[in-house]
Amino acid sequence: MREEGINANLFFINDRNPLSHCDGSFEADGKYYYFNLPVDLMRIQAGMKVRNFGISQSRVFQKLKAKSMDGEEDLTYHLIRMNEQNEGEQFSEISEETVKQWDDEFGFTYRGLYTNEVFEMLSEECNDKEFMEKFFGTNIPDELIQRKFEFIMKYIGIINVVKDRKMGNDEARQYFVKLITSILTDDEKGKYIEMCPGFIEENARRRNASVIVIKKQKENVWYLYNPESQIYEQVKKGDLIGKEIQYHESRDVIKPIEVSINEKEKRLQKEDYAR
Repeated sequence: MREEGINANLFFINDRNPLSHCDGSFEADGKYYYFNLPVDLMRIQAGMKVRNFGISQSRVFQKLKAKSMDGEEDLTYHLIRMNEQNEGEQFSEISEETVKQWDDEFGFTYRGLYTNEVFEMLSEECNDKEFMEKFFGTNIPDELIQRKFEFIMKYIGIINVVKDRKMGNDEARQYFVKLITSILTDDEKGKYIEMCPGFIEENARRRNASVIVIKKQKENVWYLYNPESQIYEQVKKGDLIGKEIQYHESRDVIKPIEVSINEKEKRLQKEDYAR
């Protein structure tokens, strides 16, 4: 932004850690505006409505206050530091109507619709059980989940309004979380599908290798995200084990993907024994 002649700043939560979260600001016509690119990057790439661009001083404060309650660390000081660096000015607000007008003009919407609005329409149809059973030709719950999932991979995938540009792997995982959340009911998500945010470590660097499993009654069906096709493709469990994928069981616990595979297979063995 500075190279384009825009007065802009970055603010790290922890100045001593360049990998800590950072917020940004830019100046236009003597006013300062806030942006949070890490949070909005996926939304920008997918043509969704941004949540953290040009929001007011009070909304920035509320967001930092909420983070403080989660992390038990007062982050509101971060806002004071940002204001001080912005010549003592508080953040001004850009209205949602203005942002929408810009997005339409620059081609970041599709026929005037944001991608998240398309998700809402998908959700309405996909939560109509009778319609879904008729459309996919089955009323077996786990079979219906698989057919829904593979349908959106084949015919929807990533709705990318920025043509000829691929979405980053991490942003793609976030995108599909939102898409899957839209097409499945809470009951379906809880019982039949699980996402494993995995990675492969190569030359001291991590490459995303996100895995999804559909837990059917008689089998587990595994899918691995392909960054070239930008969809989750079905893969045999043996091939997954051979790829040396690690996954985050929780924020602080990392395990080999075969641990998750073995746990899911034990579920099937227990159910067979019960029958």
